[in-house]
Amino acid sequence: MGRYPALKFLSFLITIMGLVLGIGGIAFSIFMMTEGASELPSIFDGLTTFVGIGGIGFSVIFMLVTVAFAEFLQVIMDIEANTRSS
Repeated sequence: MGRYPALKFLSFLITIMGLVLGIGGIAFSIFMMTEGASELPSIFDGLTTFVGIGGIGFSVIFMLVTVAFAEFLQVIMDIEANTRSS
């Protein structure tokens, strides 16, 4: 087992969390765009599409930022390993 096992586990956990929440957010936004409109008054008919598209965009951005942070932790650990070996 290498150095920093807690950071490696945390990086893995953050990656999984980002993917699950991102995919879940996309699925929830699509559901709200299609089925959520039936629960709202007719005045909100046009807004559900924009809210759904905004939710999808936010979910994708959240997923990318979260996975990028987890990869950043991996890069920091790799830099430390390369610095130590030289």
